[in-house]
Amino acid sequence: MRRSRGFRLGEYQLKDFDRLERIFQLVIDGVPNEFPALHTVDQQPPLTGTVTIVMAEGRRMMRLMHDLPREVFWALLTEYQQLLSRVLREMGGRAVESEGDSVAAGFATAKEAALAAAAAQRAVAAHEWPHGLGAAISVGVHSGEAGIGWLGPAILRCAELCDAAEGGQVFLSRATASLLEDENLGELVIRDVGEREMRRTRGEVRAYELVLDSDEKK
Repeated sequence: MRRSRGFRLGEYQLKDFDRLERIFQLVIDGVPNEFPALHTVDQQPPLTGTVTIVMAEGRRMMRLMHDLPREVFWALLTEYQQLLSRVLREMGGRAVESEGDSVAAGFATAKEAALAAAAAQRAVAAHEWPHGLGAAISVGVHSGEAGIGWLGPAILRCAELCDAAEGGQVFLSRATASLLEDENLGELVIRDVGEREMRRTRGEVRAYELVLDSDEKK
C-alpha cells in the first residue's frame, strides 16, 4: 500500500481570487513529485493594449481515447500539454491555459506570438512520443484587445483558425498578419491563403499561413 503525505507550498495569489490562498501538495510514495515552481497571477505584469493569442490544437488526438488503454492515453495527453505549455512559456507566453488537446497563451507582441507558434510546431514534430505514437497540431494566431476580450472573441477566432488548418500548419488572422507586415521573422514568411473552410461548422475563415521560407520555395 502506497503512503501519502502533504507539504505546504506557501500562499499564492490565484486567478479570480481576491486574497492569498494556501496551497498544499499531496506526495505519494512511488509517484513523481518534482514539478516546476508554481506561477501566480502577480508574477508578470498584466497584458495591456493589443495582445496576440496563440492556440494549438491536436489533430485527431482525442480520438485516441477510444483506441488506447486509458492510462496510455492520459499519459500521452499530459506529456503533450506539458510540452506545449513549456514551449509557449519559454517563448514569452502568459496565462497559459490547457484543456484537452488545446493549449493557448497570450503574447505582448504579434512577433513573439508568431515565433512561439513556429517553435510549438517544431517541438511537436521533433518530440519522441511514447509507444511510437505521433502527434500533430494545427495552430491559430489572432490579435485583439487585452483584458476580457482576449479570453473571449480573440480566442474564439484562434479556434476557428485551428479548425481550418491541417496538422503542421499555422494560420494567422488578418489582424495578426497586418501587425507582422514590417517585422523581420527570419526564415518565416506569411502567405495569403484566402478563405478556408472550417471542419466543425463548415463556415469559412480568412487565413494567412506562416511558413518556413525554404518550404515556400519548394
